[in-house]
Amino acid sequence: MTRRCLLPIATLLVLHAADTAFVHVNVVAMDGDVVLPDQTVVISGERIQRIASSQDVAIMAGTKRIDGAGAFLMPGLCDMHVHFALPAMHPSNFRSLNKKYSLQFLAAGITSVRNMRGFPEVLTLRAAIASGAVVGPQIYTTGPGNNGGDDLWPFDRQVETAEDAIQAVSDDKSKGYDAIKVFSGLSALAYGQLMEAARTSGLPVWGHVPFDVPLAGALAAKQKSIEHLTGYLDAIQPQVIHTSGGRYDARTLRSVAEATRDAGVWNCPTLVMLRALYTRWRTIPIARGAIDVTLPERFPDCRDTDPSLCEIAPDRFPLVLLKALNDNGARLLVGTDAEGTYVVHGQSIHDELALYVAAGLTPYQALRAATAGAAEFLGQENEFGAVAPGKLADLILLAANPLADVTNAKRQIGVMVRGRWFTQQELEAAAKLK
Repeated sequence: MTRRCLLPIATLLVLHAADTAFVHVNVVAMDGDVVLPDQTVVISGERIQRIASSQDVAIMAGTKRIDGAGAFLMPGLCDMHVHFALPAMHPSNFRSLNKKYSLQFLAAGITSVRNMRGFPEVLTLRAAIASGAVVGPQIYTTGPGNNGGDDLWPFDRQVETAEDAIQAVSDDKSKGYDAIKVFSGLSALAYGQLMEAARTSGLPVWGHVPFDVPLAGALAAKQKSIEHLTGYLDAIQPQVIHTSGGRYDARTLRSVAEATRDAGVWNCPTLVMLRALYTRWRTIPIARGAIDVTLPERFPDCRDTDPSLCEIAPDRFPLVLLKALNDNGARLLVGTDAEGTYVVHGQSIHDELALYVAAGLTPYQALRAATAGAAEFLGQENEFGAVAPGKLADLILLAANPLADVTNAKRQIGVMVRGRWFTQQELEAAAKLK
């Protein structure tokens, strides 16, 4: 679907020589399931200055001109669940790995990421990217993982008491982390203490629903985001997680989705990671583009009025749940768990988007979750997530319309991050993707 630019035609626009302009480009602004045809998008410094019909813009000599004829310009993508290389796991080369990952993100059109297990060096990397010393996406990050019990990893922070929780939150806030990360091994008591300390500090809580905490408890606590759909399977029907498949009640599924919406809790399902686990793909290296997102059958059409339970295979239940959350107004993020479970950095986001569409979302719904929705979640909707005047120039130029086919989002001509333009060939060469 296309529409003409609704901006009023006033005086002829003249660009300054220091500006950059995408000319004759089709704009996917991400404020609706529409395309603005034949636009000129003007970039000054790091930000979008204005958007207007190309017939109303005069390009001065000296302006950097990017030909967008036949191409589509959309906001940069946001991978909302990633992991950078930890020094504890990669002591000799974590810096070079993280610079490579940063380039791989950009090469996939990802201009913002949410790092879900923080450490001091990721703050250093964020500062280097912000200064322009390192090329990469904007980084939002939790502090170290807060964990306990048998689920504790060597690089997690053990939280058992109220004093542990208060100290953990105080440390993360003072060091400049954006949120508190909760993991599955926390006791119900430690989880509650962390939630209270975080609420007092003003930091949001992102992460798993602990094994000892029911989903209803996490929703009541207003945990800002839930990762990997943790807690949902047990809340709806425990046996669906068995390898032999299982059943669920469509009415319970809808009720849980509505409760999530009412609590204002967001979900970052990381379907590409879950599908890898369910199908044993994690036992082999997952190469770029290797994930098969095709589904041989449609999902069961289970009506609320149908007294029978719905049969479902375990690897498909997350997609059914994703669709239910979306249909009932619960908010979604797009993330991959790159690095955490053998999922490749960067290109795996396109597998994730394809799974959203396979689950029944439209390309616009999937892409909006990965752009404007992510910005809203982070409280940065005035900064990025849409192609609009005043927003940061975090943009992807595509060879085909992503609203017609979500896989077109990976047909990149180039990426602009904070007003810096890189061709796809430059990014892939720098990241050594080919």
